[in-house]
Amino acid sequence: MKCKSAAISDNSLPTVVLVMNEFDFFCYSLFVQDDRGYNKNWAFVIFKVRYGKWLSKSLRLEATPKKPSDEYLTWLYNYFEQNLDSFK
Repeated sequence: MKCKSAAISDNSLPTVVLVMNEFDFFCYSLFVQDDRGYNKNWAFVIFKVRYGKWLSKSLRLEATPKKPSDEYLTWLYNYFEQNLDSFK
């Protein structure tokens, strides 16, 4: 799993490109959802935000929460920071 960041000259946050398979991403999202007490559908929604599609039923049935990588948490933090206005 790799996380790449690119500097942006307009003083905004760097863009973080997350290279991770969909299954791991969803498992990490389940962990964060449980750990932070988010709505039971949060992991599905953040998956759709990241990949632009809904998770397949077969992956959903196999998934179990897994402690997220630093790369995942960095991507999530940057996503929240870049979209902060829409959460207010």
